[in-house]
Formats: sequence, C-alpha cells, structure tokens
Amino acid sequence: ECKACKRECPTGVDMARLKSEVLHQIHQQHGSALADRLVADMERVSRWGSRLAPLINWAGKLGLTRQLNEQLLGFDRRRPLPTFAGRSFLAQWQVPTEDTKPTVALFADTFNNFYEPAHLAAAATLLGQLGATVTVPPFVCCGRPQISKGFLDKAAAQAAATTRTLLPLAQAGLPILFVEPSCYSAVVDDHPRLLRGEAQSNAQQVAAAAQLVDTWAATAMQQQTLHAGPKRVLYHGHCHQKALVGTQAAVKLLSAIPDCEVVALDSGCCGMAGSFGYQHYEISQAIGEQRLFPALRDLPTATTVVAPGFSCRHQIEHFTGVRAETASSLLATLFEDNRRG
Repeated sequence: ECKACKRECPTGVDMARLKSEVLHQIHQQHGSALADRLVADMERVSRWGSRLAPLINWAGKLGLTRQLNEQLLGFDRRRPLPTFAGRSFLAQWQVPTEDTKPTVALFADTFNNFYEPAHLAAAATLLGQLGATVTVPPFVCCGRPQISKGFLDKAAAQAAATTRTLLPLAQAGLPILFVEPSCYSAVVDDHPRLLRGEAQSNAQQVAAAAQLVDTWAATAMQQQTLHAGPKRVLYHGHCHQKALVGTQAAVKLLSAIPDCEVVALDSGCCGMAGSFGYQHYEISQAIGEQRLFPALRDLPTATTVVAPGFSCRHQIEHFTGVRAETASSLLATLFEDNRRG
C-alpha cells in the first residue's frame, strides 16, 4: 500500500485502510494465501533470516529458488529479494556507559534492523552528533506488514505490543524517532484506529511522541558545521511520509550541506509499495517509469539520491542502478567532528 490516496484524494478517502479492511474480510471468509501469510509474518521471517543470513542470501540468488518463489508465492523471478544482515542493528548496538538520561528514543524497525542496520547506526550517530543521548527500546515490530495484508486482528495485537513497549518513553517526554516512514505511519496513523479503550488512549500518547528522524534533526541541525558534500541531492519522499507530514523537514535538513542544491523530486510513487512490486513486476516498473526512474538516469557526478523508504531504495537500485541513501547516512559523514555520537 502506498497511502498516496490519503493525500491526493479530493475527499480524503484512505484507500489503503479500506483495502486492508476488505482483505481482512476476505481472509475471514475464504482463508489466506501462503504469500500473504509469509509477508504478514515478516518479523519472524526476518529474525530467522538474519540468523541464517549467509545460507539464505546465497540460496536467494539461485535461479531455482527464484523459480520456486514465483510458483509458490507469486514473487516474480526477476525481482531480487532483499539480503539479510548477518548481525542486526540491535545485536550491534552498545548501550551508552555514561550515566546520562536519554533525550531521544530510536525505533529499530524490522526492515532496517534485520536488512540494512547501517541506516539505523547512521541515525544514532547523527543524533549523537546533534547533541542527543540515544536510547533504543527493545525490538518490537509495528505490524505494518500485517496491516498492509489485511490481518487486522494480528495487527491490533502487534499494535498493542508496540504501544506497551513505547508508552514509557512517551510518558517520560522522549521523542520517539523513526527511520522508516511506513513504520512511523503505522504508529501514528494506524495504531490508534486499531485499538480501543485505554489501549487506544495509550497509542495516541505514543503517536503524539513519534517523529521521523529527519523531522527532529532538521530542528537540531541549526548552527552546525558540515564538511562539503555532494553538489546536488535528489530527494524522493516516501508515500506514507508525503501523506502525513510532507518532505519539507527532510529538504531543510539536507539543505545544511554547504553549497548543495537539494531537489525534492515530483516523482509520485516509486511503484514498489511493499510486497506489491514482487507480485506485480510490470505494473511496478511502469509506475516508476512515469516520473521517478527517468529523473534518476544519467545523473551527473557529485549527485546523491536520498530516499527514506526501504522499499523505495530497493526499487530505485533495481531499475536504475542508483544506490540511494538515507539523509542520516549521508549527513553523519559530513560533520566537522565525526568523533561524537
């Protein structure tokens, strides 16, 4: 689901939410497909995949594996699977030894924790460079895959678990910061609607404390000195991000790079939309070809592409060969003093 309808529909109809409800009814009446159950259980898949990363990553590249994935799950054999990290971010995270109270909490989402932990590490580094003391709560999946696939009973249970984990941080007044926009939107936009009673009230408290890392950092970045970086940054916003908070804060953050032109691409949806791009390859490609992919081909030197979304980065790299970064991974390398954080 891309959630673009929530922003672009003249009457504000949230088609992503309606789709989830329709899928939920279909699952209850007719059962669910293996592929849907597998995607919805992304947390468990990711845990085991990370533990067996060398074997699974090797197997995922085999033609036979891709053929079986296509036959059993409907995952197009042309679409490469994301590779698991051998060690998750949380396995690498070292709790600060100083006896100082944390000032921000960094949410370790499933996608970045188990697949691209360097982006979470860069976010933690950037926050430290901006003067924050970072705490990382215990791992809990926000339930985004279950929401997207219409397993709303399981999603509600996951929302309750996430709320229980994050509520003490919100009550302590800590901003809860997210690298992945789709997980941010789950906590802010979906959890309060999935829960009822006291649990709903608690979810609303957590939602009020939630921010994207880029939003928090844009305010804290003032009067910081950065090394020279790329001369041009092309920014592709995530659909969930654009639907809820826009891209202005991220563009402001990246504009701190000296002598750098930051361009927010009018690129629409990348076409990936989570698991959609695995099962609808040609449509996914056609969506990206409308605006995004042409803007990223034949880039001049000293141009960097930034995309906060996990799926967006994979879609961009697959069809254009361009490896996109997050704002944190770019900015954390540009501080005059890189020893902090």
